[in-house]
Amino acid sequence: MFQTDQPSAASSLPAPAVAGTQGFFTNGNPVSGIPATILDADFMNMLMMELINIVEAAGLTPSKTAYNQVLTAIRALKGYGDLLSVNMYATQGSVIFTPSTPNSLIYTRAMGGGAAGGSTPATGAGQYAIASGGSTGAYAEGIYQLTSAAPIPITIGAGGVTAAGAAGGNGGTTSIGSLITCPGGVGGSTSGLQSTSIPWTTGTTLAPVATGGNICNSQGWPGSFGMAIQVSAGTAGLVAGGGGPSPLGNSIAATQGPPGTGGIAGILGGGGRGAAQGPSSPLVGGGNGGAGWGLIFEFGSK
Repeated sequence: MFQTDQPSAASSLPAPAVAGTQGFFTNGNPVSGIPATILDADFMNMLMMELINIVEAAGLTPSKTAYNQVLTAIRALKGYGDLLSVNMYATQGSVIFTPSTPNSLIYTRAMGGGAAGGSTPATGAGQYAIASGGSTGAYAEGIYQLTSAAPIPITIGAGGVTAAGAAGGNGGTTSIGSLITCPGGVGGSTSGLQSTSIPWTTGTTLAPVATGGNICNSQGWPGSFGMAIQVSAGTAGLVAGGGGPSPLGNSIAATQGPPGTGGIAGILGGGGRGAAQGPSSPLVGGGNGGAGWGLIFEFGSK
C-alpha cells in the first residue's frame, strides 16, 4: 500500500469540500441525460488514507511494491486470539515444528530427559545397599513472537539408562530451536556396600538450570534419598529413593523394602526410582529415566 506519488499530487491533504448528501456511484446514462459519478480527489484521498492508516497502525511502513500490507495489518491488529495448533513431542530424537503462519506467537513448555535411578551392587553376608532416585530434566517455559514460518528443529532428550551396580545414567538435553535448552537430569547415587550401622542415606543432585525461557527456567525436581533406618527384621527399613516427578506424569515414589526392591522407570522427563537390596543377594537395577518432552501452543490469526 502506498500513497499516490504522481508529479501532480499535493504535498499535504487538501481541505475537503462541504459534505453533501450521501449516495452511490453510477455509470450514468447518456440517453437519459444522467451523468456518471465523478471520482473526485476528496473521495480518493479518503479511501487512500483509510487504508494507509490501517497499515501504519500495525507498525508497518507503506511500500509501493507490497500488495498484502492491509491484510497483514488487519491480522496483526486482530491479535493472537486463534489457537492454530497444539504440538506435543515426547519421543526421544529429532523432529521439526513448522509454524502455520510467518507471524505466529508460540507458548512453549519443555523438559530435558529424566535421569535413571541408582542401582545396588550384589551384597554379601551382613551387607546392604540402597540408591536414590534420578532427578527430572530441567524445565522451561516461554512465549515467543515468530517473524517467519521457517521450520524450527526440536530435539527431545533421551531418558537416562540404569547402570549395573552404579549411579544412574543422566538424561539427555531437550531443545526447541535456539529458543529453549533444557539439560537432562542427574542420575541417582548408590550407597555401595554397607554394614548394619544406621542410619545412612544416599544423596540426590539436580539438573543444570534450563536457559532461554522468558517465563521460567528451572532445574526441575530432584529424586528422593535412598534411606536405611533399620537393617534387621527382614530389612524392612531399607527405602529405595523415588524418582523426580514430571509435571506431566506421576511421581515414582520412594518405596520401603523388602530386599530386592528394584527401580521403576520414570515417564515424560521424570526420574527413575532407585533400588534397595538386603544381604547375600544379587545386584538390583534402578529404573530408567523418562524421555524429555516439548509442548508448543501456536496462536495467530486464521
